[in-house]
Amino acid sequence: MASNQVRAELVGCRDSDTDIGVDEDIPKEFVEIDMAVEEAPPQEATAPKPTVMDKLAIFLSEQRATSDDMLRAVPAEKVLERCGTHLWSQKRSTSQKAKLFELSKPVTSIDEFWSHSWHGRQRWKVWCLLYVKNAWPALLVSTAVAAMMAVLFAFELLPGWVKTSNYAPPEPHAYGAWGCWTGVLTYLLMILYWKPRADVFVDLFCIHQANSRLKAEGLLSLGAILKNSKSMLVLWDDTYLKRLWCVFELAGFLRSHQGEGRLAIKPTILGPATFWNVIAITFVVSTDLVFSGIPGGSFTRFLLVFITTGAVAWPVLVWRRGMVTLKGQL
Repeated sequence: MASNQVRAELVGCRDSDTDIGVDEDIPKEFVEIDMAVEEAPPQEATAPKPTVMDKLAIFLSEQRATSDDMLRAVPAEKVLERCGTHLWSQKRSTSQKAKLFELSKPVTSIDEFWSHSWHGRQRWKVWCLLYVKNAWPALLVSTAVAAMMAVLFAFELLPGWVKTSNYAPPEPHAYGAWGCWTGVLTYLLMILYWKPRADVFVDLFCIHQANSRLKAEGLLSLGAILKNSKSMLVLWDDTYLKRLWCVFELAGFLRSHQGEGRLAIKPTILGPATFWNVIAITFVVSTDLVFSGIPGGSFTRFLLVFITTGAVAWPVLVWRRGMVTLKGQL
């Protein structure tokens, strides 16, 4: 039964994880590829002859590529352009699949291998990628913009308004939200449109999804691709370790690097959690800046502090829960 399961998973399409029946023959694309597996020395007449599945397993374990062109990568900015819309859906025409493959190129080494499950929430995955790859540039640029706006307001070069402080002593002061609003707006725009510089492996782009023979060669070359990847980013969700290909990618990377490669595991929910964190804090700060004498008094202030604390703590709790679940699955 185990060999039947391996056969079904091994020949399944990597972008959709579609399995074939266990009684079907191995696709001819795999059989036709010359894997150059050395045959074992002559054995006794009763020794079983290696099957095609045995040869496939040996070839994958040796982490070799069927050809140099199978070691491919795509610029990260191409994957995340237009807010990562390429990853939103699994329904694509044959011509669309071919165009995505054309965005990748043969390389000698890969900066980062992006491992993920196609059975998770695709948009959460994109949000997570945007924050993981663009958060630091966004933080630095937005902080600089907010500081510049605050200085301009301090020198009365930008308009503001006068209101009574919500804190003791209740005296009128000049207020302005230039630093807060421009900083947050710049941060979100940088998250969405910054172009990260790295050559990454993403199966949708680097394994041909329209040509069955090239797809087979790409799948057989996964071991070599993992071996030549400097680091791995795992976009983890509850379905990740339930997919055979995902387990193979993680195990293959750890085996080939022996603790030397950099492995980062990010729960995909961190993307939307961080986004709502920013929105909640901006709302609370803006309320204090705009309104004088918050309606509801101390209760409303307590509620706002509770919202802010929850917004800050939520991503941490989400990450903690994800790591506990991941440890249990492992």
